[in-house]
Amino acid sequence: MSFPGDNSWSGAFHGRAEVRRWLERFARVGIQIFPDEVVAHGMPWNQTVCVRGSVYLKSPLGETVYENRYVIWGRMRWVQLQEYEVYEDTKKAKALDDYLALHETEPAVVSPRRSIKAVAYAFKRLGIA
Repeated sequence: MSFPGDNSWSGAFHGRAEVRRWLERFARVGIQIFPDEVVAHGMPWNQTVCVRGSVYLKSPLGETVYENRYVIWGRMRWVQLQEYEVYEDTKKAKALDDYLALHETEPAVVSPRRSIKAVAYAFKRLGIA
């Protein structure tokens, strides 16, 4: 998995454990993700998938503190996600870091590496795959 930018979310993550930690933080923080459109192309043994959608985070008082659009570009083989890249406004992700520095209960511990089988599980839970 690859996430661009200069923020606590960015990096290239390899292996189930690294991706799982990244996704667990995503869930723990409470970021809500909604796919608007999913496009898949190719045969089951060599498929390209593209997901476009939006994400947001609300404060405990209901104020929207983070809102962004994203595109995920990935490769799948036999319904297993092999790799993917996330594209979004990285300045907004950096602003989220500033908010979380004051409000996140657990510090961001994200390894600078990543692979992708655990992400297929997250995609299924999000209704993407």
